[in-house]
Amino acid sequence: MGEITSQFIKNVAQRVTLYPVAGLAGAWEDEPFNHSQLPATIVPGVTLEDVSSMFHDETWKWVAHEIGKRDLEVLERVKHAIVHRYASSQYGTGEPEMASARVVNEIAACLRLIRPMRQFALMISGPLKADGVIQIQSFDHPVHLMEIPEIQKGFALRDRDLGELQSVAPQFVTAMAGDYWKFRMPVSLYEAGHFQDREWKARFSLWTSAIEAIFTSQTRDREHSGSFVAKARIKWFLGETTKIYTPGDVPSFMPAQDEPTIGEIIDDLLGWPTLSILKSGSLFAFHGSEPEGRPLQSPISIFQFPFSLQPGQGSRTGPFLPYRTVE
Repeated sequence: MGEITSQFIKNVAQRVTLYPVAGLAGAWEDEPFNHSQLPATIVPGVTLEDVSSMFHDETWKWVAHEIGKRDLEVLERVKHAIVHRYASSQYGTGEPEMASARVVNEIAACLRLIRPMRQFALMISGPLKADGVIQIQSFDHPVHLMEIPEIQKGFALRDRDLGELQSVAPQFVTAMAGDYWKFRMPVSLYEAGHFQDREWKARFSLWTSAIEAIFTSQTRDREHSGSFVAKARIKWFLGETTKIYTPGDVPSFMPAQDEPTIGEIIDDLLGWPTLSILKSGSLFAFHGSEPEGRPLQSPISIFQFPFSLQPGQGSRTGPFLPYRTVE
């Protein structure tokens, strides 16, 4: 994170780390977001909230001549964000600040698996002044992430997405902090793909690698590796006739599209990238429903099932998972 500092603030300060959310579903959308539930706790100490009161007209004036006009407009439009509040006597990049940035980034990554959206402003941090306005200490340069899968361009945060985030974020953060590399590496690959907007083939390669990484394992006999194994496990876990998106996932104002099943696209997905898959939307792995039409517990169910694995253990006790689960 590139750091830009303003004046030095002494003594213990109430500090915040923010990760802006691109947009909440408006009143005109299929599932308008209920603003009355804000601030909403995600994990202890971290909330989703309206942060408008943390900024005023002078907040970004000190960098107005250092960044572009469009970047400044993005920063000035920040309204809703994932927020971590904490006290610290350190300034800049001490352990409390690093821990705060880590947990906020992880929760943002979790939200992207639930509801992938465009991203403009990134992480912002600094102490809060007596009037509740943030004294900007550091911020990541806006990315203007416009080129995402076409269908995600209409996505905004809904009540059910927030509920999903509140449900899975505690386990997600725990997994990201532990020796769960079977889980952490696919998340990292998915994140890298989301922000790879210059070359679609690179993004697709990262995303398919994320899927293979969580469904396969490298063993000496290669019994648990390869696209053939990944496809068999995906069909078993999600169901071959499962639709890519759950009902209501695609906004009604988006152009009507055919909704292929997992079985119809799996060979293209894990054979070699084809443009038709990207045109269909996001990774099917993160949006689906169980066989027989029952909704998945979570849009990130593929990333949920390794949570019960014991770190570093790998006995092959089941037909599909080469890890022993905790009873």
